[in-house]
Amino acid sequence: MILSAATAAVAGAVAPQRPAPVAVKAKAVHHVSAKERAARAKKAAAAKKAAAKRAAEAKRKPTRTPHPLPASASPAPPVRTLRPGPTTAPPVRVAPTAAAPTTAAAPTTSAPSTTAGPRVTRQGQQLFLDGHPWRFTGFNAYGAATDWSMNWGCGSPSGNLDQMFTTLPAGSVVRFWAFQAQAWNNKARPQHLDFSAIDRVVAAAERHHQLLIMTLSDQSGTCDDGHWHDPAWYEGGYTQRFNDDGRGLGSLSYADYVTTIVNRYKTSPAIAFWEPVNEPEASTCSGARGTGCFDNNNRSCPRDSAQILAAFYDGIGRQIRAIEPGALISDGVSGGGQCGTTSGDYDVIGKSSGVDLLTYHDYGSDDNAYPSGLADRLRQARTEIGKPLAVEEAGIGGGTDNGCRSDAGRADAFSAKVHAAFANGAVGYTPWWYSPAPSGCGDDFGPADPLMAVLATALTG
Repeated sequence: MILSAATAAVAGAVAPQRPAPVAVKAKAVHHVSAKERAARAKKAAAAKKAAAKRAAEAKRKPTRTPHPLPASASPAPPVRTLRPGPTTAPPVRVAPTAAAPTTAAAPTTSAPSTTAGPRVTRQGQQLFLDGHPWRFTGFNAYGAATDWSMNWGCGSPSGNLDQMFTTLPAGSVVRFWAFQAQAWNNKARPQHLDFSAIDRVVAAAERHHQLLIMTLSDQSGTCDDGHWHDPAWYEGGYTQRFNDDGRGLGSLSYADYVTTIVNRYKTSPAIAFWEPVNEPEASTCSGARGTGCFDNNNRSCPRDSAQILAAFYDGIGRQIRAIEPGALISDGVSGGGQCGTTSGDYDVIGKSSGVDLLTYHDYGSDDNAYPSGLADRLRQARTEIGKPLAVEEAGIGGGTDNGCRSDAGRADAFSAKVHAAFANGAVGYTPWWYSPAPSGCGDDFGPADPLMAVLATALTG
């Protein structure tokens, strides 16, 4: 799932000597219907029941809410130059314009690839892979870079990465958290920047000819620096370092981290999209911090929130493309009621030169193959924005607990959703979330789940 509409901080099996990460419960800024509240309550009860059965390995599964997607039309950002095969010599790169951070220790491993850079390009609403029109399926594996032997982690580890990537056809997409905290070795003394966990994900994707969405931060700062991304953060505060949760999981500001990680993987053929923030919103927060800001009583939405977000994406897009010319950027927007992305505000953020792929997160509509929110956002993407849209997260509970939808029933529900999305113009579909050993009643699914066959055949069957 990618943390969605009002992010849910997912904590996976708790590592030894580690307090369980706080479960983030996303709450829409605007009105929530009685039906949606009932759906949320039902999911919360199921998650609580499942957690009680997992004493040794508590999995906090975020509850998601339905959301639409952005809309607007704007001049298309630079299109990537195709770099055809993994053995092609790397092209000359433009040096980054931002000063390199001086506080980061040298990573313990080398970057996974010295081959040519990204293979995905965009022209208008069409994506291309190696020069051919492209749509994709895949899934979220947000904990893929969790390695409790060296980092704090976020969510359950994704297990054997080779097994994970081979569950999908080549050219599929996996979205995961590549936050600074996943690149920070908090077990070493002294602690230091260490990309080895992220390196393994990128290298495994390259081995299996898969593609990645690299999500670099979360709205609430969960599994990172704990800092709520308020208007001041989007207007330049991201150039400062924060440590609101007191864990000290990083030495760089967000801006310096973006420069560092894009430089590291800019030549990897596995990177499809950079995603600056998961489920961004430009709301203010008072009397709380981090995930506590999801309480509506702590938040307010400035009138110029959409302009603030658009300016941020303009700027961070320039920063990324100064390092990797032609890089594609997804906006990570949930598509629902978050501050700065509702109604006409979709046009504002969608028109940013720093956005290539619009996103939508689908929760709370398990039995509705084509929810009205998705229909609205696809229409806006097509008629007002002129950019492609992917269903980047979608969660349906399933499992073996009493009262749970069966795995086969969930696969059938997803099959209807995936086919409806593609039939109506979506370019991608990545459900939430992959786990090597799912249990209880939740949104997670494993390598043997019948959903894998749906994802493998959605674009061919």
